[in-house]
Amino acid sequence: MMDYILLDEISTSIRLYASRKSMNPTDGLFSSVYQGSGMDFDDLRAYTAGDRIRDIDWKASSRSEEILVRRSTEERRHHVLFIMDTGKAMTADTPQAEMKAALAVRTMGAVGYLLNRQSADLAEMLSVKEGIDYIPFSSGNVYLQNMMNRYADAVGDGTQTVSEVLRHADERIGRHCLVFVLTDMEGISKLNEELISAAVYRHDLFVIRIDDAWLCADNSFDIFSGRYADTQYFMTPALQETEKRVRQEILDGTYRMEADVKIGMMVD
Repeated sequence: MMDYILLDEISTSIRLYASRKSMNPTDGLFSSVYQGSGMDFDDLRAYTAGDRIRDIDWKASSRSEEILVRRSTEERRHHVLFIMDTGKAMTADTPQAEMKAALAVRTMGAVGYLLNRQSADLAEMLSVKEGIDYIPFSSGNVYLQNMMNRYADAVGDGTQTVSEVLRHADERIGRHCLVFVLTDMEGISKLNEELISAAVYRHDLFVIRIDDAWLCADNSFDIFSGRYADTQYFMTPALQETEKRVRQEILDGTYRMEADVKIGMMVD
């Protein structure tokens, strides 16, 4: 299990640069992305986790078999879903000798913190021992910290790949979201064009790759067997070249998907 990482440590290292758009100090520094509460009615839609109770249309719901919420033309609140890789491989290191999961949760905290400043609703989906865990949409830094802690608790216990979690999210989450998938090279290799195409049809999708330490290096440690690898074997030129080639093939396939389906790829 990895150590907890505090959001305060992340937020103090982030500097936001913004220009004031109004002389009224109550208007804030950022363009509003709050959900509209105006009178310009647009339509009704089914209630989903994270919707405000005050937006429920009780009269319309009483005539229907489901709970309905009113949606105005000003509805612009962002909904952000983090899909986190909790596989055993995430307990291994990055090239900088930091646990991959620690970098993943710091990245999640930084992105979530910035989006919280814009009043976004955040959710998390990840694989755990019992299956797939879903933390529904809500907002605030305390909520984000709880999501980070949930990930720290689950790292290494994931029984399903990040691709399977993404497929589950695509089937369950009905609203449009900004979806951030945080995974490593192995997780990237399991993404396929069909899955990505289905996800980006409904959402804006960003995949953040957490880089892996090189297998062919001094003091390579096998997290699955719990012992150091045979340096004499792994330092052979042929195996080193094979590792470089396989990595590049995975990345080339990812870049092709990026061009075909307009997936955003951020590489760490």
